Amino acid sequence: MPQLLETYSDESLVAEAKAGSSACFEELVRRYQVRLARFVMRSVNREDADDVVQDAFVQAYLNLSRFDPKYRFKTWLFVIAQRLTIDRHRRRRVTANIENHSLASNDRPEHRAETDERSAMLWSVARRELGDEVYRAVWLHYVEDLSTTEIAKVLDRSWVWVKTALHRARRKLSPHLRPLVDGEYRKSGEAWQTT
Repeated sequence: MPQLLETYSDESLVAEAKAGSSACFEELVRRYQVRLARFVMRSVNREDADDVVQDAFVQAYLNLSRFDPKYRFKTWLFVIAQRLTIDRHRRRRVTANIENHSLASNDRPEHRAETDERSAMLWSVARRELGDEVYRAVWLHYVEDLSTTEIAKVLDRSWVWVKTALHRARRKLSPHLRPLVDGEYRKSGEAWQTT
């Protein structure tokens, strides 16, 4: 039966986890652990990110009964992680240096080095040119594939702010990114488009 959990929707897994299935919650953790870590590491260092991700899953588990199924589990989880990240910043007053704490530092295989380098350069330009909150909105949209409404919920902003921020970010970054985004990069399946 555990092999079949991969075919379950998030909603089904949440319903089963609410009913007491630890295997279903473990499948949710498996689905989102890396993605959540990548998002959180855009604001904090690796060690803090590990703590935030763990705390986010603990909070999600403890509050499953409060989860509203009219929202996507993914969005709810990212809201929890975003709030924990903000809390960590407030407590520690740490300024994160995203380029120095990227997942790219030592987890990538050699055969993907060129593509990974372009991706790192792309996000480095975005990090340098955009404010922290706009950068997070861009990351959630292009990497995590969240809708503007979901991003608004994660960042506690209006959907109009998100749409405007994404539009302005694309316009602002377009001249910087054209040299990086060539035909090979577009074909690689990376999520950024400058058009």
